[in-house]
Amino acid sequence: MACVLSDSIEIVGICEDFPNNCQGAFTQLKVPEIVEIPEQKPDIEQIIQVLVEGIVTNLKLIQTPVGDSVEGEYLTGEKLVIEGKVHQKIVYVAKTEEGDQPVHSAEFDIPFSTFIVVPDCYIGTVKPGKEDDINVQVCIEDVFIEEINPREVIKSSLLFINAIFPPEQIAPTLALDVEPTSAAPGDNIIIRVDVADNCLLDRIEIDIIDEDDNLVDNYGQSLQGENSAEVTHIWDTAILDPGEYTVEATVYDCAGNETFSTETVTLT
Repeated sequence: MACVLSDSIEIVGICEDFPNNCQGAFTQLKVPEIVEIPEQKPDIEQIIQVLVEGIVTNLKLIQTPVGDSVEGEYLTGEKLVIEGKVHQKIVYVAKTEEGDQPVHSAEFDIPFSTFIVVPDCYIGTVKPGKEDDINVQVCIEDVFIEEINPREVIKSSLLFINAIFPPEQIAPTLALDVEPTSAAPGDNIIIRVDVADNCLLDRIEIDIIDEDDNLVDNYGQSLQGENSAEVTHIWDTAILDPGEYTVEATVYDCAGNETFSTETVTLT
């Protein structure tokens, strides 16, 4: 947690590092508020510090339609509803008749509710009622605070909310088999790719590259939600010249990991 100064007010709780495991399931939310100093507390003369923390109080998976909205948002069929609160303590120098300037504090909880569209890769990985298996992190990006009068404060917190769906991702293993590795132009080359040891796969790409680094063939296949896969591609070499070609297979998982393997094919 970082401490920053905003117009001579120390803000404690600003996020120093964003979550390093972003699966694409995140949202940003502004929480504006006007808070009133409790009656038993003295008036504000000067705010000196704000301590702020985002706390998740409830998670709920709900079903939605699938499709694109007119605003351009894609709905996958599931949303994660996130309820929480911004807990904060405002520390201030009090304005008193005695003029002794004692330091007081007041604590507030401001509720918030938002949602995250569950990415395709994670649809169905958590069942309703098991939402606690999802690791939701609340990061305070920025805080604005200003005294309206000696009894009221206007404040706005900017939140970055990230959801990590289980299980933890393991980088996939990939086995590439090309037959034959020596052929004549016009022959078909069989490319087989086996992917294993992963939790959730996204897609696979097979690229064929010539000696001048030109892409001469490409094949892609979605693997969303699979734990392992066997992919076969028939490469037609009919229009190619003799020479060496590189077959590169790359598999991507839902956490952003990628693994690749290459094989050389000679056309004679």
